[in-house]
Amino acid sequence: LLSWWSLRCKVYERLFEYQKTAVKWLWELHCQRTGGIIGDEMGLGKTVQIAAFLTALQHSGLYLPSIVVCPATVLQQWSNELGIWSPALEVSILHSSIVGHAKAMEEEVEELLKFEDGETDVAKRKTKKKPRSEEAQKELIRNVRGSSDGILVTTYEHLRKFRMEILGKKWGYVILDEGHKIRNPDADITMVCKQVKTEHRLIMSGSPIQNRLSELWSLFDFVFPGKLGTLPVRK
Repeated sequence: LLSWWSLRCKVYERLFEYQKTAVKWLWELHCQRTGGIIGDEMGLGKTVQIAAFLTALQHSGLYLPSIVVCPATVLQQWSNELGIWSPALEVSILHSSIVGHAKAMEEEVEELLKFEDGETDVAKRKTKKKPRSEEAQKELIRNVRGSSDGILVTTYEHLRKFRMEILGKKWGYVILDEGHKIRNPDADITMVCKQVKTEHRLIMSGSPIQNRLSELWSLFDFVFPGKLGTLPVRK
């Protein structure tokens, strides 16, 4: 109880009211064993909402190894935010640009933690370097899947590249940042994302509605397969 109250003060109480509402909504989706789309505009803290929710799951004993898929440009942002809001999770980044930079990222997160909490002994997020060989990368995926508090942060390209290793196991959550990237229902990456084994699928996008209704259908078919029926054949 004291541990949960401490977590609540450090995480939940620091959220804005609309973010608290989002976390409650995510819990409702979790109980229904389905997914959803967080369509807040850019800058409103979608990443923080997800990280806070994952922290709640972890401290409640309900967390399972999960995946965050995002553009390469926000890999470090995800690492930083998870370090601040989900320090108990073990973050592993699968991307070539991280080689040799993990230590610098870890030091940056440590400084952010000090700034946020005013403490020097805050639990630090563990960031693993991306292995150099392809076999070592596959081993990293297996290690994350076998860890009770592991979370894999990778890109859409790497998800497609290592589909055999990722699709072969069931995951707690799969989270697509800039999830409108799967708006094309016929694209290879869309099909790969929809094959990830989990009921808990989340999309983050400041612009979920792009050009055509078929694109919105593709997003909904990911978070709630079959809910909107099948897409009519276009001739």
